[in-house]
Amino acid sequence: MVTPERRWLMNPARHQQRARRLAATVAGVLVAALGWAVPTATAHAAPTIAARPAAHLGATAQSLLGDRTIGFYYDNASKQLIVTVTDDAAAAQVHALGAVPVKVPYHASELAAVTTQLALKARIPGTAWRIDPRTGQVLVTADSTVTGAKLASLTSVVKELGDKARLKITASTLRPLIAGGDAIWGQGLRCSLGFNVHDSSGNPAILTAGHCGVATNDWWADSGNNEHIATTAQADFPGTDYSYATYDQGVDAPSAVNTGQQISQAGDATVGEQVTRSGSTSGVHRDRPQCHRELPGRQRQRPDRHRRVRRARR
Repeated sequence: MVTPERRWLMNPARHQQRARRLAATVAGVLVAALGWAVPTATAHAAPTIAARPAAHLGATAQSLLGDRTIGFYYDNASKQLIVTVTDDAAAAQVHALGAVPVKVPYHASELAAVTTQLALKARIPGTAWRIDPRTGQVLVTADSTVTGAKLASLTSVVKELGDKARLKITASTLRPLIAGGDAIWGQGLRCSLGFNVHDSSGNPAILTAGHCGVATNDWWADSGNNEHIATTAQADFPGTDYSYATYDQGVDAPSAVNTGQQISQAGDATVGEQVTRSGSTSGVHRDRPQCHRELPGRQRQRPDRHRRVRRARR
């Protein structure tokens, strides 16, 4: 009679295969139990992609998936686009687009309902919130001015929301609005916001320098990268040197410059006309254009096709 121990000794390779299958099963159960957001498949590695095309691809994926995604982000280390998904069918669609799907537990509508609850119960100066695709939750941020009873109230509201939201305390001070000339921070860089604009559908966005936009996908209102405000949608540099970033939902972006000047329309400054510019580093300066820039060997460009000078019209 051959005992179980004897059978194992006679066929060790088979035993090792069974052990590997058992280990894989246990690992899968642990991941599911802990609710980690992990790539849904590793058999086909997604191709690398540059940051600018990744923003366009992410917008395409978000439009395609609808409620089955809470957003996307660009992984600078792997140079891949990460798209959140709620089911295997959505994951397959993301794979087909050439991005990496990561499963999250909640639909976009569920987290949108969380932001609605926060707007009703937690409108406290010094706070901000947004859907964070990296964690699959609503990230609630409170700055150093939120203390005492206000912080206790905010903490209670976030706790009621369970694992759909988490609270983060930052030492910086959050700003209630952001305007032209204010500093904005990207991934490892600082830039000045040019103008707050709206597209034909009324969606708010940032218009600023292209050499800033080609270098970052995400924009924050603070140097600590706590208050996310926008995502770069288009950028061109060198050339026309512009970038266009769409604002996150709920960001207050008035048509104004940080000097208090309101902007009602845009126009080309004429030679000799007094203009004012405001930058987060250079400050406020007034001057008069002496000429329009000529490009050697090319036809003269319209100012808005190179370095456009804008003036605020009352």
